[in-house]
Formats: sequence, C-alpha cells, structure tokens
Amino acid sequence: MLERSISPRANIRSVANRDGGVLLDIERGQMLSANPMGAWIWQMIEAGKSRTEIIRAIGDECGVDTGVVARDVDEFLTSLRSHHLVSE
Repeated sequence: MLERSISPRANIRSVANRDGGVLLDIERGQMLSANPMGAWIWQMIEAGKSRTEIIRAIGDECGVDTGVVARDVDEFLTSLRSHHLVSE
C-alpha cells in the first residue's frame, strides 16, 4: 500500500519552542496549541517526513514501541486533519 504524503496547508503558520508549539490557520482565524511532541511531529511534517518516518524517528529517539507511537501519531494526525491543518 502506498503511503499518502502529508503536508502543512499553505495558510498555516507555526511557532515552536521547548514548551510546545502553536499552529495558526490564518484563513479561519483558528489556533491550535501542541505539546512538545506535537510540535516535533509538526516540524517533521514541515520537513516532508512521511508518517512512517515520523513514527520511526520518535520510536528510535524515545525508545518506545512503534505500535504505541503509531497509535499516538495517528491520533495527532487525525486532529490535524479535523482542524484542516494538513493536506494529503
């Protein structure tokens, strides 16, 4: 199965620091805050990483089972989709 690419929508602005991040949809006037892990995932999306690459990076860095990571990443991606922050 071919993995769909995930990219930030053009109308999204973001800022991140060690405490997390904020995503701003300038068209809808909506803002979403993210914890540090969410901000890291967003940065990987901005860097063009695929879902699989994101899961692998988090699993390797944090020493967490990729099944657990996949579930959490998918939940975050679902939230990004529901807020219209990414396109595929």
